[in-house]
Amino acid sequence: MKPSLKSTFGAMFDSLGYHLIANERMATADAATHLATLFATLRIDLVVDIGADSGQFGRFLRDDVGYSGRIASFEAVPANFTVLKAQAGPDELWDVEHTALGATGGELPLNVIELQSVRAVASVVPTTLGRFSRQTARVRRETVPVRTLDEALSHLLVRHGANRVFLKLNARFRDRDVLKGAEKSLGKIAALQTELSTTRKSEGMPHYLAMLSYFEAKHFSPSRFFPIPPHTAAAPNGFECCMVNAAYV
Repeated sequence: MKPSLKSTFGAMFDSLGYHLIANERMATADAATHLATLFATLRIDLVVDIGADSGQFGRFLRDDVGYSGRIASFEAVPANFTVLKAQAGPDELWDVEHTALGATGGELPLNVIELQSVRAVASVVPTTLGRFSRQTARVRRETVPVRTLDEALSHLLVRHGANRVFLKLNARFRDRDVLKGAEKSLGKIAALQTELSTTRKSEGMPHYLAMLSYFEAKHFSPSRFFPIPPHTAAAPNGFECCMVNAAYV
């Protein structure tokens, strides 16, 4: 098989002691290196992962960052939580909770979409039958419990005896609600990472300048920005931003 141009250039650079890395892998490697240094410097012993989805960030911490400490992940969407629970299952230091975090305790109503595969038989020609599948969606209402970060973090600190907390905030359009319920907690957080939207109409997320001003008022300063790849435009539509609490520097 004729080698591709990409593999040919890769071999050439390897021979010179250089390695070609895709942009996505470069961004991941850069983030992993930064977090590894940050965690070591601040002696992080607990990561609180809000909006954990299916466990991507926890897996990233274990596989790429090399973090081996305690993780507490919170995810509200049932389908995501099922995958998250399976991801964290074998890991004794990774706790998961089917809970949303918000401004106050209570319940959060969710519209859960269930996809069902339907088998159908179609006559392709008079003497031949072909089978095809399609999916139908069924929407059902479900509620999940809501806790405040103030309450959740207070419990975690006592339970695990943690002193240095890293917060991963990924609640998207509910970020404001999470922060309203975290007024007592932010001073106990050594560093955090959150997504900053550069478009004012991005799913109701606060604009990045407003978020930076908010965290600056809480004594957090940015330590690194990581562009989020754009969906259609040439420029990134947001950033993952790491920030450090001045009290822990």
